[in-house]
Amino acid sequence: MPTSLDAYLADRAKKLAPSSAQLDAASRSQRFLRELLDTGQIGKRIVDSYLIGSYARHTALQPLDDVDIVFVIDPAAWQNMLGKWLGILPPPERVLESFARAIRSRYEGSTVRVQTRSVGLRMHHLNIDAVPAIKHAENANWIHVPDRKAEKWLSSGPRVHSGEATSINKRLGGRFVPLVRLLKAWNEGQPSTVRLKGFAVETLATRLFGKLDYPTLLGGLVLFFDFVAWCGGHKATENWSTTHGLSFSWPRKLPDTASTGQNLFANVDADRLARFAEAARVIRDVIDKAQRARSAETAWEYLDNRFPL
Repeated sequence: MPTSLDAYLADRAKKLAPSSAQLDAASRSQRFLRELLDTGQIGKRIVDSYLIGSYARHTALQPLDDVDIVFVIDPAAWQNMLGKWLGILPPPERVLESFARAIRSRYEGSTVRVQTRSVGLRMHHLNIDAVPAIKHAENANWIHVPDRKAEKWLSSGPRVHSGEATSINKRLGGRFVPLVRLLKAWNEGQPSTVRLKGFAVETLATRLFGKLDYPTLLGGLVLFFDFVAWCGGHKATENWSTTHGLSFSWPRKLPDTASTGQNLFANVDADRLARFAEAARVIRDVIDKAQRARSAETAWEYLDNRFPL
């Protein structure tokens, strides 16, 4: 039995993490796909591969059902002579379709579909998103990823995101990863008209705690929810002096922490952000009530269902 509210939160964060069996199964599946795509014609076109996403950042929630893999390619295999000479990247659709064919031929009977920026492989226990990418000519920390709807290649920095999560977690003594899991669980528990994408929540936390410290998980939650509530126009309990580059009002923006120019709030409407900020204010006030409870057990009754498994 936990002896403090923070101990309850730490225990919940631990239970939110994927199990060892889920991690082992995902590891086997992603390694097997990478080994298969290292063969044949497609294998000659792939120059590197690595994991990205919440699985790579160790912030995934259970059950682990999604793994993202970047496959860095040599674009020359998809370019004509003029494209090679001018340095024009190949059409995203062509590259994505090539990857889809290569995966289908290696996983007969499995569901493979071309998505906006990746090729999805649906397995009985796991979904794998294969993301073909091209090295960025101007920034070694970035890659180009395809967007078939926009018909162009976008700059992305997934390795920067993983490095940031690792760095912040180390600086905070291992308190960042469990905090992110709690925040993502809280977000998943919100109505569909309120919740944000998990990566947006994680990016909010990364921007806030890039330099800011907190001594406990409880303290980190209070800071995060108070900051979000303040950004949404609600009265804060802390003295905030900077928005850390984001805005909940027009123009709405949540800059990618890899500085690629991507805005994670670009397609998020104002009403959703207002509801998200209000939900943050509510949970902040609930935490305040929990902190004034007579025992850790009573305090946890306020919060148990706020961070659902």
